[in-house]
Amino acid sequence: MLSFEILENLIRKKIILEFLKTQKIISYDYIKNIIKDDTSRPDYHLNLLVENNLIKRTKGRGNYKLSEIMIQPLRKAFDIKVPICLIGGLGKEISLFVDVIDALQQLSIIPRKYILITSPEIKEQFNSLNFNKDYQIETIVHKLDYQTVLRENYNEIHDFFEKIIKEQIHEFEIICELTGSTKPVSIALMILGERYGLQRIYFSGKKIIWI
Repeated sequence: MLSFEILENLIRKKIILEFLKTQKIISYDYIKNIIKDDTSRPDYHLNLLVENNLIKRTKGRGNYKLSEIMIQPLRKAFDIKVPICLIGGLGKEISLFVDVIDALQQLSIIPRKYILITSPEIKEQFNSLNFNKDYQIETIVHKLDYQTVLRENYNEIHDFFEKIIKEQIHEFEIICELTGSTKPVSIALMILGERYGLQRIYFSGKKIIWI
C-alpha cells in the first residue's frame, strides 16, 4: 500500500490537488502563485514532492507534472472521479467486446474510450460490425502481427500498452481488460496495472471479476 504521509502537509496537498484538477503540465510560477499566501518556500515543497516521486520535472524550465505511476493512486486517495478508458486485447471471440461492455453497464460503469490491440484480420472483422455506432464509445483498434507480436513478443506488447497508459492516464482512469487476446497481452496488462495502480478486470462469462 502506498503511503502519502508527505501530503499531510496542507501546502503539498494543495499542490497535488491542483495537479489532479488541471491534468496537465504546471509551471513553477503558476504553483508559486497558488500557494503564495501559505508559504515563502515553494521550492522546498516542490523538491520534496519530486524526491518522493509524486511529481517530476518535465520539458521547459520550471515545468512540472504528476508522475504517471502515482496518478491513479492519488485519485483514489482523494476520491477523484474521471472518465474511464478500457485497454485490452481482442481475440477471435469478437462478441467478447460486447459482453464486457454490457457487464460493465450493469454495474453502472460506462467507459468513454476503449483501446484494443488485435491482429489485422480481427480488426477488419471488428470494424465491419460497427460497434462504435451501437455503443457510442470511442473505440480505437491497433493492429499488430499475430505470429511475431501478439503470440510471443511480450516486450513489444508491454511497451505498446505502457505508451498508451502514459498518453491517456492524465485524462482517464484506465481499467485493464484481461479476458481477450493472448497470454502475453494479459500478462503485460497485469504487470502494468500493478505498476500504475490500475484496476484490472476479467469477464468470467457471467460477470466481471475485479483483480
